[in-house]
Order: sequence, then C-alpha cells, then structure tokens
Amino acid sequence: FPSHDSHGMDRQVDYLHSVPGNNLRLSNILAAVGVAQIKNFENFCSLRKKIDTQYRSLLSDQKDIRFQKFETLNEVVPWSFPILLNRGSKFRDEIQSKLKNLGIETRAGFKSPKYLKYFEVPDTFTNADQLSENILSLPAFPSLTQESIKHIVDVLKGLL
Repeated sequence: FPSHDSHGMDRQVDYLHSVPGNNLRLSNILAAVGVAQIKNFENFCSLRKKIDTQYRSLLSDQKDIRFQKFETLNEVVPWSFPILLNRGSKFRDEIQSKLKNLGIETRAGFKSPKYLKYFEVPDTFTNADQLSENILSLPAFPSLTQESIKHIVDVLKGLL
C-alpha cells in the first residue's frame, strides 16, 4: 500500500480511503487547545445550529435541492451543511469547480463503499452510491458570517 498518514486516506483524492486507518495523532499542545476549546463548546454548537438554519431558510425555495433530515428526538449539532443535488456527480463536480473558482470551498461529501478499495465489495449500495455522487457540502465553520452564507447561497443559486 502507498503511504497513508491519516485515516488510511489517499492524500491525492479527498475522502478516498484505500486502506483501513486511524488518526490517533494528538500532541500535548493539541490536547491543551482542545481542553481550552471546551469552554466555547456551547457557543460553537449555537453558531453551527444558526448556520444550518440560515442555509435551510435561504435555500428553501430551491426545488432541486434536498437537505439532510434529522430525527426530532435528537439534538443535532451539524458539523457540515450537505445538500443533495440529485443531478449526478458530473453536475455536482462542475458546480463545485465553479464555486472554487469564485473563492468558495466546498466538499463532495463522502465516498460510497464501492469506491473504497479496501472494502472489496461486490455489490452496489444504492443509497450510498446515490448520496456519494450527488452531495455537495457547503462551508459551515463556526466563524462563518450571515453575510458570507447569503453570498454563498446567492452564488450557488446563480449556478443552478
């Protein structure tokens, strides 16, 4: 296997894991930062929920976009904002490329098991395959401003 330094992931392609792996690297300094960040935990949760709510509100008029659904009994703190475009990976990749050229970084989401060679799966996973080929994750970090979210949504709508 080629050298993999994080989660068994091939660094040439995001989220393409070619071998099982773990990321267990945590130095004392990073642990100290983590402990300090715990003081901001509630604030980070609140900010992420607001980002999720704003995206959903601003994109609610887009019939071709579907959002992740959550069970109402669970309190969810989204760490990303994935949208389902349902027009295939070529369309998703074109939108992602255009957004990148306009200074908006997105991610494709995750890879279906059929793309992860170490699983060696003979069958397709219909739902996972469909999600893997159609999800685009929009920026959703705690310091993302309402103005930035509006800009991202306006640009995205212009490309759709």
